[in-house]
Amino acid sequence: MQEQIDKIEIVLENCEIITIKGEYIGDLDIKDIRYSIGRIGCNYIDEAYTCEHFSMSINNDASLDDKVKFTLGDVDERRNPLERIMQRNDIVSIYVYFKDKKQPKEIYMPWDGDDDQDNEYQKTYMNQFGDLYIVVDREADIKDFFDLETIEDKECRDVLWDMFK
Repeated sequence: MQEQIDKIEIVLENCEIITIKGEYIGDLDIKDIRYSIGRIGCNYIDEAYTCEHFSMSINNDASLDDKVKFTLGDVDERRNPLERIMQRNDIVSIYVYFKDKKQPKEIYMPWDGDDDQDNEYQKTYMNQFGDLYIVVDREADIKDFFDLETIEDKECRDVLWDMFK
């Protein structure tokens, strides 16, 4: 079944949410999703989806939405959402919104590290054009999913992003 993505909300450890509209999403790969049911708190049971691999490319034009505020720092401070993702490796989960569906799918990322605010499995890379590449995986790195030569070459980069339009 083929469905169009309306948007993805990226949930960060400090509860910030960064929304990326579908038109700015390039490559997207979410693998090995596990479904579980568990007790979250007293008298509260919830369902959860957790993936073993997440990778996504985001076009630099996603940073042009000036209606969005990010609250890391002062509440009134505005931030470039892609630069914010680069600042910390703290993606906790994503919400995937499909067009024509009311309920989004929330998927949690694999997480490891000594610090509750820094996920050792998350890697990010921003090319010279401001496009962001994210991989959250126990073993894989950016170069395992994205060809760095291609995304740094203007002609190749433009052809790639034209394919996603």
